[in-house]
Amino acid sequence: MPPASCRTKCRVSQDSCGGSKFYSVYAKAVFNQSYVGCFKIVEMDYKGYRVSLDDCLDSCRKKGYSLYSSRVVPTGATECRCGNKFILASQAYKDQCTIEEYNYSVVKTIYSEVDLYEDLKTFKYCLNDYQSSGETYCSKSQTCIQGWMGEFCNFRNCKVRNGQCKGNTICVVSLVNKMNHSACLCPDGMVRSKAYNCVVSTTGENFPMRLASMVVGIIFAFLMLSLGVIFLIARKYLKPKEIQVGDVSNELSAKTSPV
Repeated sequence: MPPASCRTKCRVSQDSCGGSKFYSVYAKAVFNQSYVGCFKIVEMDYKGYRVSLDDCLDSCRKKGYSLYSSRVVPTGATECRCGNKFILASQAYKDQCTIEEYNYSVVKTIYSEVDLYEDLKTFKYCLNDYQSSGETYCSKSQTCIQGWMGEFCNFRNCKVRNGQCKGNTICVVSLVNKMNHSACLCPDGMVRSKAYNCVVSTTGENFPMRLASMVVGIIFAFLMLSLGVIFLIARKYLKPKEIQVGDVSNELSAKTSPV
């Protein structure tokens, strides 16, 4: 349902707390990495050196940071950076971090936001996608895949390609807790299936009305079909008898002949 269905405010935080017939569902960021990109220039709050990538991740998580980067240096150690404030520039293709591991850093999030239908939210840079990276528009660092926008390319641009929404869902921007959020939603009275298709909802206060309308429509279509069949049968078996002109002339001649 669209966020407008959940306008009731929570008593403490004043955030959305559902509506008369609906619930507001929140997801907490989970401890799971999401790939951001491959960058040549990375500046963050903390910099150190660790034995491995796992040591870097564990150290940054314990320090309370949300983003970290790793780069192998010529000595074989792992240069580890992490922070909540950062500067990222000179993005490259994903493979570049493997080919030139001394010059490029892999940047990932430590915690990931969860999308209700798409699992972990990802960052839609065109250089992260093999197909999109070959497109003409994907010639600059940190360019979003068409249909996405924002600093991390994680906000749907509903004005372009329907925000890359799948199936017959519609990209909608809504104001939730004084912040804009974009999502792929279905029209009123429909719900989204796992296959990203909008199907008629079998719950809700409007369902009896929709069901009655469907039944009336089916009955009307059946009646029209029945009338059509009856008309065709009547036309076939109740066809008037054809009288030949010659027969009528002979009959008149017989009546007018002298006795």
